[in-house]
Amino acid sequence: MGKVRKGLLFTLSMLLLGSSFLFLSASLSAYSFSLKNNAQVLNNFEKINSQFDGASYGMGEIFEHEALTITQVGNNVHFEEEISGFGKQNYTRDVMQFKQFIQSYGRVNVSIDDAEAGNPKMYLMPQNISIDHRPGRVLFSPQNYSGSEKSVEGYDILIKINHPTPTINWTNASEVSGSNESALYFHIGLQGSDGAVSDTVYLDRYAESELRLLNSESQSIVTVQIESPATLTLNYNVDMYLNAVVVLNNSIDYIELGQDAVEVEMGPDGTKRGAVIVFES
Repeated sequence: MGKVRKGLLFTLSMLLLGSSFLFLSASLSAYSFSLKNNAQVLNNFEKINSQFDGASYGMGEIFEHEALTITQVGNNVHFEEEISGFGKQNYTRDVMQFKQFIQSYGRVNVSIDDAEAGNPKMYLMPQNISIDHRPGRVLFSPQNYSGSEKSVEGYDILIKINHPTPTINWTNASEVSGSNESALYFHIGLQGSDGAVSDTVYLDRYAESELRLLNSESQSIVTVQIESPATLTLNYNVDMYLNAVVVLNNSIDYIELGQDAVEVEMGPDGTKRGAVIVFES
């Protein structure tokens, strides 16, 4: 009888031990699969980040060499560039070629929002002020809320042209005193082949103002418009050097090219979308 009990206990022990081994084996198998799966996820994540960083770097290099120069002095942000009535043709061409290249040879699906990045269109952050370039036009546009438009204290515009110096003609000037809470500082200086002209005024940031730079035949070659809220539009039909300064009452953190200009998509493994940072303070 004792031997029978011992046999039953031994058999039961073996069954329990076997079950434990089966459970352990299943657990190890599941853990091994989880590690492989996590490794694949990490590998895909690295691919997405690598492609995004490569596309962003390439766009930044094109911007730096073909678009314009950005500097910051205190709270003032300077945008220095050579522009023509045909727009930034070399820059736009290089952006389109780069876009075609990365879409053809990238390991994952990469796209560039050339509608904004190809102009180029930039955003001063966190103030959220856009600077949009189009053929024959540059637009500085704060958003219509206090954190954006009230951060703009004014604009300082310097233009140089290889033509006889034009005259300044205000077609409409909504002037206010410098102490007025809606005052927007505005200075323009223009250097031509036979001298320079300039003017400084305080304008109502919520009203319309317009000046024209007229050549010797009284034809407008540059038109500057101020509109609400503190928006400045510069229209031109002549090749020129432009140094436009946005005068702010607080410092920017960075400037981005387009909004979410680069997107990397890898099917079910994820998507990364973000800005191209072209300047950091």
